[in-house]
Amino acid sequence: MVADGLIATNPFDKVKIGHVYTRRGFLTMRELKSLYLNFNDKRQFLTETEQDVVRVFLFSCFTGLRYSDLKSLDAGEIFDWKIRKQMHKTGDPVYVPIPLQARLLLPENMPSGKVFHVVENSHFNRTLHRASKKPGISSISIVTLPVIPLRRRAFRLAYHCPQQVSCSAIEI
Repeated sequence: MVADGLIATNPFDKVKIGHVYTRRGFLTMRELKSLYLNFNDKRQFLTETEQDVVRVFLFSCFTGLRYSDLKSLDAGEIFDWKIRKQMHKTGDPVYVPIPLQARLLLPENMPSGKVFHVVENSHFNRTLHRASKKPGISSISIVTLPVIPLRRRAFRLAYHCPQQVSCSAIEI
């Protein structure tokens, strides 16, 4: 618009856009183990929706699959305890082994069609946070992350955490 002569100066010339430095949260192996064991032992404290959300979250931690890929995961893509899937974000085909811990999170009678009932992302995060505060599950409600040596910052458990865990081959 300045080049066309409609305005004399660019109103955004003096606006500085700074870079915001953030750190992504992640679960430690101890926190993941605690969540997994507490979920298996104390799931009766959770509603059915909360159980579904925590189950999907844990499955993602063990397989590294993104929210969008788990939302569209079909029973036909699981064969011989491996997931063969074309990734939603990149379009690349992947072969993901399903570790024992993740196998135990799959539905007993594998349905044809979608494997998990995955709710909308913001509802998923709210439900995950609410579930993490329930009795018996609450040992992971606040997870800590090193920011500066000797200082720690709390963060809220959310769906971006599984990709940071990178534990597809761990044994709990």
